[in-house]
Amino acid sequence: MRASGLFGRIAVVALVVMAAGLFAGARPVVAFKDFRCPVGYWAQPIGIMGGVFRCERLAAGAGSAPLGGAVGVIDREIALYLVNLQVRVFDFDFARDNYLWVGTGVSRPDLR
Repeated sequence: MRASGLFGRIAVVALVVMAAGLFAGARPVVAFKDFRCPVGYWAQPIGIMGGVFRCERLAAGAGSAPLGGAVGVIDREIALYLVNLQVRVFDFDFARDNYLWVGTGVSRPDLR
């Protein structure tokens, strides 16, 4: 008898949490993207911006130029936003070492 009562309470709590998340517009963000260069090139970081790379030749010598237009980003991010309430619960950006916790007045994250 006691096990079924405990199971019932856990089920009710889970339903309440899911309903509250639906009402608040819970939106998880999971972005894991890699930037790859063609054979003979390597990804060189651009400036002080973390996670932004361009392709450059392996044997860089006189006259070697970066591969035109091949600039990209490495994304490693996990986040949870409550869109309807404009609240960020957490946002962990592992590629740029940027870890944010609860914040209010946060606009909706871009669609990924």
